Amino acid sequence: MKTRLLYLLLFISSYSFAESSISNVMDVYRANCLPEDVSVYNIAPNAADVSWTSSSTDTTLRYVQFGFPVSFGTDIANISGNTQTITGLTPNTSYDVYLQGNCNGTATAWTLATNFTTLSGSVIYVNHAATGADDGTTWSDAFAHLEDALAIATGNDQVWVAQGTYIPTTTNADPRKATFTVLNGTKLYGGFNTSETTVSQRDVTNNVTILSGDLLGDDNDVITDDEATRQDNAYHVLSMKGAIANVIVDGFTISSGNANGGYYVWGYVYSQYSDRRGAAVFLNPVVTSNNVTATIQNCVLEKNSATYGSVFAGFGPVNAATHNRYFRGNFTNCVITNNYSLNSGAFEYHGSSGEGYNAYGTVTNSLFYNNTSLNGASCLSLAASTTNSGNTGGLNVTVVNATFANNVGANGSVVEMAQASNSKIRNSIIYDNGSTTPFSITTSGSVVSNSIVEGGQQGATNVDPLFINSGINLFQLNTGSPAIDAGDNSFIPSTILNDISGRTRFMNTTVDMGAYEYGNLDCSGIPTNIVSSNETFTTVDVSWTAGGLETVWDISYNPTGTSNFVNVSNVSNPYTITGLDPNTMYDIIVRASCVSSSGTYSATGTFQTVNPVLFVNGAATGLNDGSTWTDAFVNLEDALAIATMETPIWVAQGLYNPSTTNANPRKATFTIPGDVKVYGGFNTTETLVSERNPKTNVTILSGDLNADDNANIIDTEATRQDNAYHVISIRGNAQNVLVDGFTITGGNANGATDNNCATPDIDQSYDLRGGAIYANPYLYGDSLTASIKNSILEKNTGTSVAVYAAFSPCGLQHVTHDVDFESCIIRENYSQDLPVMMFSGSQQYQIFAKGSVVNSVFYNNTSLNSSACLFLSASTSGNASALEFELVNSTLSNNTGFNENVITMNQASNSTVENSIIYGNGVGTGFPIAITTSFSVVNNSIVELGMIGGSASDPMFVNPTNNKFTLSAGSAAINTGSNASLPAHIVTDINGNNRTVDTTVDMGAYEYDFTLGVSTFQLNENEIKIYPNPTSSVLNIKMKNNLKQATVYSVLGAKVLETKSSTINTSNLNTGMYLITIEDENGSVATKRFIKQ
Repeated sequence: MKTRLLYLLLFISSYSFAESSISNVMDVYRANCLPEDVSVYNIAPNAADVSWTSSSTDTTLRYVQFGFPVSFGTDIANISGNTQTITGLTPNTSYDVYLQGNCNGTATAWTLATNFTTLSGSVIYVNHAATGADDGTTWSDAFAHLEDALAIATGNDQVWVAQGTYIPTTTNADPRKATFTVLNGTKLYGGFNTSETTVSQRDVTNNVTILSGDLLGDDNDVITDDEATRQDNAYHVLSMKGAIANVIVDGFTISSGNANGGYYVWGYVYSQYSDRRGAAVFLNPVVTSNNVTATIQNCVLEKNSATYGSVFAGFGPVNAATHNRYFRGNFTNCVITNNYSLNSGAFEYHGSSGEGYNAYGTVTNSLFYNNTSLNGASCLSLAASTTNSGNTGGLNVTVVNATFANNVGANGSVVEMAQASNSKIRNSIIYDNGSTTPFSITTSGSVVSNSIVEGGQQGATNVDPLFINSGINLFQLNTGSPAIDAGDNSFIPSTILNDISGRTRFMNTTVDMGAYEYGNLDCSGIPTNIVSSNETFTTVDVSWTAGGLETVWDISYNPTGTSNFVNVSNVSNPYTITGLDPNTMYDIIVRASCVSSSGTYSATGTFQTVNPVLFVNGAATGLNDGSTWTDAFVNLEDALAIATMETPIWVAQGLYNPSTTNANPRKATFTIPGDVKVYGGFNTTETLVSERNPKTNVTILSGDLNADDNANIIDTEATRQDNAYHVISIRGNAQNVLVDGFTITGGNANGATDNNCATPDIDQSYDLRGGAIYANPYLYGDSLTASIKNSILEKNTGTSVAVYAAFSPCGLQHVTHDVDFESCIIRENYSQDLPVMMFSGSQQYQIFAKGSVVNSVFYNNTSLNSSACLFLSASTSGNASALEFELVNSTLSNNTGFNENVITMNQASNSTVENSIIYGNGVGTGFPIAITTSFSVVNNSIVELGMIGGSASDPMFVNPTNNKFTLSAGSAAINTGSNASLPAHIVTDINGNNRTVDTTVDMGAYEYDFTLGVSTFQLNENEIKIYPNPTSSVLNIKMKNNLKQATVYSVLGAKVLETKSSTINTSNLNTGMYLITIEDENGSVATKRFIKQ
């Protein structure tokens, strides 16, 4: 009864309350012809049945897509019964149904809405992070690769793609042919977080789903077709080929295609191609009567490049039998930005009615900005060829409510037009593109209506549209804009109810020009969750969560505790603040900015700019804030806790022990975060890294927590049972870690192991390995990378591995640890079970071990039960591809291993030994390399007993008994290495001498130099320094006493320069090595080498 009274009241509200009217109402109600008990059933992808109860024999049914006004509905009239089938519906779409009866010639009110959702053909799920059955049936069992879903999708199927980045693959011999091929009828939706059950629940803005042509993930920020990092990118990110209709691509960022390939337009049409246009979206109908129709909506198309048409293009193979084809590319609610075309525009619509190849399309509610064409129009190329008696009918493109700004084309052109009179530009704005002639018209131009075009071409209005701030890409309309209410409602499709920002398209009775509707700036919400990121010395990125539908903002910030406020209006979210003071804490508040008023400011957020360098000095007595040498942090951990890639850590000479809050004090370790660079070897006077001297200013990271170690270097030694298990730890997805200029000592990895699968990955540990350095990627997909340079790793012990090892938790797959050692001394370490360094992977579990030891020396290392120095292994359950290792220009001598073994190799065929010396590691009766299965490739190296292709020659060390491994005259290692194996940046040997004295590098860590004795080079080394070395223009001399004179000689002894200045201009010197003799005021002389680049 309550429901009937509600219907009654609704009906009464549509009439005046005259007595006769009320009588009529009561008659209608008593006649009971208002439809009731509405039910929707037999719901299919394209149809549904509706039933109701009513005495009316003339009922009207109206259905409309959910969210649209009733007036937009479709009517089915004159229904005599009480059931009706609705057909022609869209799969997986929500609809509202309304019914209206007819009583004695008088229509009833409409019923309340009855809502239903059509079924989809089927939903195929894609999630790159899914770990289930990989069959696409649910989010849990989603396909990991988009291609797998596209391959099985048929008409009306929907493919739902979770947030993340997806890269196409191919079996073609040319990897750049990789493309996501979308088949007929497929509906492709992005923007899901995997919790959704309907398309309408997704959040495209926050769940960014990227289709990328950057196949190797190495693109830099230079977006041109000839940029070196883009030469491996896919030609087309998305492709549709053949008879394709009703394709929808919705909710993606389509990025990084580079269509700069070739083309072939002869012979068999299916063999023809054009890989030089359409980098983001490429359509090809191929043969007669084939048509391609695709709608791209709610997408961002960015960072694509091409020879022609960087974003979108069609292609029609050349053949007289291939007439009567067309492609139709429709773009709605899209942002097209930061694309580059060498020729033509970002969008290329080219057709020819004479050739039977037609180009159609619409661009609606879309924004073009920051697009570039070197030789053509920046955004659109509209052309119809009249070849073979054709006419302009081969081209029909309509642009409605679009904004074009901040684009750069040849001569300022934005749109190219040739025979384009059948195309139309309506309700649009083309302004702030650097030209008053943004149309480049070859012959007939497009029809332009109700639009602002800078310069007034084609009869358009020439007036400033008053963008809020085009300088920072805010193209909403400001108060008084002539674009407000100046569009034509008849031009905009009836399905467009919102502008590009998702807000109401019609604020007043008339639509505005451009992609944005004025008055849509909502200031009711209060911003929350202010977050800072990418802090540098003087800049910071800030973002926040909108409280409503706001898009434009005011911010105010000031150094904390001051009233020095800086106010900035009309900014976007996120926003980059510049001009800040280093190492300063700031307060910030944000509010929505509206034309007539502004919103309420948020709660105060904070951010802090970083210090250019974080200083650490155990002897400092200042503020302990890391800002200067005087106020340096006393503890290294304090610097590591706040360090970023922008803040290298400089550590003064001295001894540093790690600390911990763990109940087990031996868990203390220096944990180095990703992207952090830590340098040792300073005496606190330096202002450049190149000025430090790690040999003189010894900086020790020690695991000897109680400073009680004796000289007995074994893992069971009583004085070492309180030592840290790992001096340095690098964990998780930490990448680009650098540790440079330290002595790393006193670790004792003789603890326990917790690799029980029941323990969370992050809590598992392996305290038997990695006494000096412990790598631990502990989550699926972690890729850990680090470099250890110019360091000494000594007196570390371990039950299993003393110096370096990596550990991946139980059951963890698909992780990589890549740790490189360069110019290091590894000495006097002890392992009980395995060598002192371990590089071990498993193809079976996708654990990939990578690394290298370059320009380094191993001596006096011991393993009780294994090889002394290196364990190189890929699991026997997998294959050698799980291990990639290089030993280059290194010397291994005086080490003690089981059976005189120095290196253990197991499935090590992907490893190489280059330019190295493995000699003198026992009495010469045992083999230095223990081979379980496949062994490393050995080239240009000396290996005692001539194992696996190495030379058996004596390297003739100067004094191996006293660990002097420099080469004597006549050594077989001199000039017998391979320059190609030595990394190009290695210019000095382990002693700091020139790495290549003659034309060919020596084997081992030390370069033989007949022109200068070691003792001469080391004279006054502690008191004199030259930098930078190598140098390109200026060489500086830094010394304790005053300089009297400096003389530069060629390596042949010819004097080339003499000066009394400590700053020497070397720009006129030829490239190569030089000697410099330096005399101080007391007559003391030293000689050093330097490299002129």
